Amino acid sequence: MENNSETFELLEAQRMVRDYVCSTCWDGLYYAPGPERRYYVRCVTCRHDTVGFVTKHYANNCRLKSRGEAAEVKEMLKEAGVINNPHKGKTIEEINKELGF
Repeated sequence: MENNSETFELLEAQRMVRDYVCSTCWDGLYYAPGPERRYYVRCVTCRHDTVGFVTKHYANNCRLKSRGEAAEVKEMLKEAGVINNPHKGKTIEEINKELGF
C-alpha cells in the first residue's frame, strides 16, 4: 500500500508535520519510516487514506470563518423563530439566578 505513496527526507517530513494538516479532516500529521531513509507523512486520523495537505494557517482561517458564519446563521434562525431563545423575556437577575450567581 505504501509503495505508491510519496516519501520525504527527514527534515522535510518534520517540517510538514509542524506546518501542515490533512486536507480532508484538518487533523494533525505524523511521519513514519519509509524506504531508503525516507519518510511517509500521514494523517493521524485518515492514515493511509491521506489525500493531501494544507497549511495549518489555512485550516485555522477556515475554522474561524466557519465559526463566524455559524454565529450569523444561529442569529438569523433565532430571528426567524426557528431557534427559540430560552432567555427571552427574562431579566438579567433571573438569568444570573439560573446560572447560580
